[in-house]
Amino acid sequence: MLSVLFGLLTFGGLVYLYERYYRGPSDTVLVGTWLIDSDSDGPYYWRLNADHTFETLTPILGELTAFPGGRWYAGGRLVYFRLGVENPWDPRLFIWRIEDVSGDTLRVRYNRGGFMHIYKKVEVVAKPSI
Repeated sequence: MLSVLFGLLTFGGLVYLYERYYRGPSDTVLVGTWLIDSDSDGPYYWRLNADHTFETLTPILGELTAFPGGRWYAGGRLVYFRLGVENPWDPRLFIWRIEDVSGDTLRVRYNRGGFMHIYKKVEVVAKPSI
């Protein structure tokens, strides 16, 4: 009986240590507006909202305009973007593989590898789409 109690306490302590020190950041670190900082023709922004919706921001006539993009979910090292929320049967997915998140910099690879894309967290205000 004593060994069972000791085993449960040890297991609980290990779970606590993992959750406290090794689990990694939650998906809240991704909430905000991200500007692509690599291999890009112009400014492209992704706004990841706390309610797990996302928008793309595009410059139109000198002003940033927000367009609804869909929903996002972060699980482990992957971020899944479901495009086209207006059609719930549309299975289009866009996937980021997180290579590194540090401060205001996010390094990802799209879908199945490829080039490293670097995003910087920025503060921008955009008008909603019409």
